[in-house]
Amino acid sequence: MKSNYIYIKYGLFAISISILVYFLFASTSNSNQFPNTLGQNAASSITNIPQLINNGNALAAQGNYNGAISFYDKVLALDPNNIGALYSKGNALVKVGNLNGAISSFDKVLSLNSTNAKALKGKSDIQAKLDKQKGTTISPNKASTSTTLSK
Repeated sequence: MKSNYIYIKYGLFAISISILVYFLFASTSNSNQFPNTLGQNAASSITNIPQLINNGNALAAQGNYNGAISFYDKVLALDPNNIGALYSKGNALVKVGNLNGAISSFDKVLSLNSTNAKALKGKSDIQAKLDKQKGTTISPNKASTSTTLSK
């Protein structure tokens, strides 16, 4: 009688493990809802704005700015006035060298909130970089532009 109990005990254990493994793999089969490391539109079905922003921020933190921009664009398609997505997109655009696009993003933030300090600083940093590339110098009396470009 005792030996039958052991077989039943281990049989139930084996069944429990099988069920656990099944649910583990079933729950990870929808992994396309999370961003891949390339940042391509793996989250095309996600409409949760905070999750999309977090995914974009995670990619930006990894240095995948183009992937991050795709998530911020998804947010802006759902909510064109989302200040967080606009600001983060502006920062990512700076990182990929699209300064005009970044200024556009910061301008949109400022049109929604004219006192947004982060957007004001981002825009002024870009303007300073552009002025330096053009060789523009500002003196107390006048502004002059030189013909040489500096890096």
